Amino acid sequence: MSTYTAGYLYRKLSYDAARAFAPIINLSVNPFILVSASTLPVKNVAELIALARRRPNELTYSTVGMGSGAHLATEMFNAAAGIKTVAVAYKGSAPAVIALASGEVVFAINNILDTRTFVNQGKMRALAVTGTKRSPAVPNVPTLIESGIQLEANLWTGLFAPAATPKAIVNKLNEDVARIVDTPQMKEWLLNSLGGEFTPNTPEQFGAFLTSDAAHWQKIIRQIGLQLD
Repeated sequence: MSTYTAGYLYRKLSYDAARAFAPIINLSVNPFILVSASTLPVKNVAELIALARRRPNELTYSTVGMGSGAHLATEMFNAAAGIKTVAVAYKGSAPAVIALASGEVVFAINNILDTRTFVNQGKMRALAVTGTKRSPAVPNVPTLIESGIQLEANLWTGLFAPAATPKAIVNKLNEDVARIVDTPQMKEWLLNSLGGEFTPNTPEQFGAFLTSDAAHWQKIIRQIGLQLD
């Protein structure tokens, strides 16, 4: 995903992803999870939003880096909920998650699998996932949409070819890869290793997804005025 959205984030980039690549197949869609520190006095999304509204620009959230999917998804949440919180950037998911577990920050949106152990240990509370439906990785956790926030934000992993690749080759790659990934063993691996799911899709469907998804991320990048070197 980051390769495709980089053009909206970086001032100087040597390629335009929409023109440089031919979409082949979307291999995995991974929702994020919204979690809070166990010390924060909230038990659901509504209570987190209410607390943030009472204490604007006070609640801190960890990110795995400015401009990362998790950072942008949290800013989408802030905008959808009408709250103002403070980002604290860490160098990767591990320190970002540890900061939340220790109470150094009070909430975060992060990868489901990176937070699941801490949730199971009671060091974090799982409040919502960011997909359109519940994730089988954490089936008891509601979606943000169920919680009253109309927001969807997912990481995804896709396969691309150079833009000039003949259509017949793109279609053949799509068929061959889909046949491998659309198996119980691969689906189990995707869920347990990435927290993601695969749904068969054509190159055209993947292309349509990219158009709508890119606009989704571009909107929040422009809204918060983020530009990276």
